[in-house]
Amino acid sequence: MDLNQLQAFDHVVRLGSISKAARYLDLSQPTITLRIQGLEKKVGGPLFTRVGRTVELSELGKGFLPYARQALESLQKVVERVQSIRDGKVGHVMIGTLPTFTTGIFSSFIQKAHA
Repeated sequence: MDLNQLQAFDHVVRLGSISKAARYLDLSQPTITLRIQGLEKKVGGPLFTRVGRTVELSELGKGFLPYARQALESLQKVVERVQSIRDGKVGHVMIGTLPTFTTGIFSSFIQKAHA
């Protein structure tokens, strides 16, 4: 199971159609179908029932959906965190000091900066 399969699954659910998901993701319909089939092979059954040109979640799909979305959300958080670290927006600063500076104005400043 990979990110592309989960994204294809999520977009098919949101848009109600494989062809709409393909257009949204700028992929071919057979590519989306292959991704869904690969995912269905991994989970052991059909995630959708086909109704004409639209699809509906099967019972298996309904059970899988919240976990797929949770995985996508977690992956998005990972990407955002890594980008923040890369851009210098988050990180750790270590300050070494002499014991005489650990009281007074310096320690007050550090406490306020950490909060």
